[in-house]
Amino acid sequence: MTSEDQQERENRLRVIAELRKYCLAKSPHGDGYALISDYSGLALFGGDEEDLRHYTYDASLDEIEAWLRLAETGRV
Repeated sequence: MTSEDQQERENRLRVIAELRKYCLAKSPHGDGYALISDYSGLALFGGDEEDLRHYTYDASLDEIEAWLRLAETGRV
């Protein structure tokens, strides 16, 4: 997958997440991602809390996409 394809996929998932009131966050320190709740600001998926203000984002785009599909069917 080219970096252009990766960016396009990331943007598509970001739009899907925003429609469900989530934010797709990308780790500033690596290639991990997390879904953040627009309401609470907490990581719903892919984020491990290191302390009260910092999360480690460790989900792949494949995992994010699968979680969003499950959320759409109400299974998460």
